[in-house]
Amino acid sequence: MYKNLKLNKLLFFIIVLLSWSFWGCNTETINSNPSFNLEFSTDTLYFDTVFQSIGSATRSFKIYNRSESPVIISNASLEKGNTSFYQINIDGYTGNDVSNIRIEGNDSVWVFVKVKIDPVKQILVVDDKINFEINGKTQSVVLFSIGLDAYFHKGEIISSNTFWANDKPHVVLHKTSGNGITPGIYIAKGAKLTIGAGCKIYFDNSSGILVEGQLVIDGKKDQKVELGGLRLESKYQHLAGQWLGLLYYRGSPKNAIRYAIIDESAFGVWLGFQDKTDYSLMTNATRSTLEIENTTIKNAYYWAIRSLNNEVTAINSEFYTSTDYLVQLMLGGKYNFTNCTFFNSQSREDKGVFVLSNQFYDNSLKQNFQNKLDNCLFQNCIFYGSGREQVLLDIESTLNDKTIYSFQNCLYKSSSSFTNSSFQNCKINIDPQLVSTTIDKENLNLKATSPCINAGKSNGLLIDIKGNPRPNGSGIDIGAFEYIP
Repeated sequence: MYKNLKLNKLLFFIIVLLSWSFWGCNTETINSNPSFNLEFSTDTLYFDTVFQSIGSATRSFKIYNRSESPVIISNASLEKGNTSFYQINIDGYTGNDVSNIRIEGNDSVWVFVKVKIDPVKQILVVDDKINFEINGKTQSVVLFSIGLDAYFHKGEIISSNTFWANDKPHVVLHKTSGNGITPGIYIAKGAKLTIGAGCKIYFDNSSGILVEGQLVIDGKKDQKVELGGLRLESKYQHLAGQWLGLLYYRGSPKNAIRYAIIDESAFGVWLGFQDKTDYSLMTNATRSTLEIENTTIKNAYYWAIRSLNNEVTAINSEFYTSTDYLVQLMLGGKYNFTNCTFFNSQSREDKGVFVLSNQFYDNSLKQNFQNKLDNCLFQNCIFYGSGREQVLLDIESTLNDKTIYSFQNCLYKSSSSFTNSSFQNCKINIDPQLVSTTIDKENLNLKATSPCINAGKSNGLLIDIKGNPRPNGSGIDIGAFEYIP
């Protein structure tokens, strides 16, 4: 009797506990709110391991459920599926496609991601996404790997004199934080970055180099510095707009670009850049200065060079391909371009390759701003392209007259065939006969029949953009290239 009583009490308590347990399960509410968002410890998972030596690497991040109730991730999958270089493990479940992942209220789970790259192949970028489906919508985390040994500069601030060597490529990545985006490299005021000869620099699509201090790109004839986008697949070759470009703040002094190739940017070289436009600060005292030598700036989306009241000297350099005016020298400034070639066949609205102006009209403010030009010289230059008018002079005569600029021994295309005393010994509307102007196959060397051969003005230059001797014949050639039979 006593034993049966104890057994009955035990059964009673078991039944009560089971009732409580079932009651808890039956009343539990899963968070199914379609506006609910998971939180990730990162939006982009970067792999910067030396893949060329180890072949694979594993990184991790966390998924947070910040609500009180449990949530169910109905599916998590790699966007590239079975073709992906990545493998995922979510809370112990492995595969390219994982379903019904439960995260308790105010809890988190780990996601481990492994990438494997053949260390023999020179793959530069390997990317993918993990797509998380929850409550009828999709959230994603980007997977991004660099397939070779490199120096990585992610939202880096250079505050002291720094030198970049060419023993490994340099990869520049933007950095996202609570303060917004740091777009690649920022050179602080008073600091100098020198990029050594032979360096190869690759940028992601939200990065560039912002210069408040000083930037010296110091390439050599046989060791040019190359700057371009990260993506090396054929469909990205010479595709404009893959990275920001070189942006020089007002007052940035003594910058230099020597023997460089700047390709695939959005803004090319932008002098006098401001985070927020303020025309009252665009004074002569705040000019940034830049010297360009033996350099190619090409395939920029907007322009190759833009300057609002700055100082630029360019020698033996070529500029080609943009959607806007290729080289824009506006709102005053001081400019000297010698033996340069300007070409563009892809500008929109029939725009030309060159603008020189002592004013600038701001469409958003509906206001015109003006500032004087200093003496500007353009000697032995080619200005040519598909547009009808390749040289635009927008000079307010009350500020400057035509003596402020001089075009000497240049070749240019003009629908109006304009000419005045500032154009001396120039060739108008004559085909310069460049080797190739085919899009993405440009070769701006001179053909043997070019009217630019021996037609330049002697100026003391001893070499051309490739380091060939000048002159090679009875006189110096017009343009960046000296013709070599």
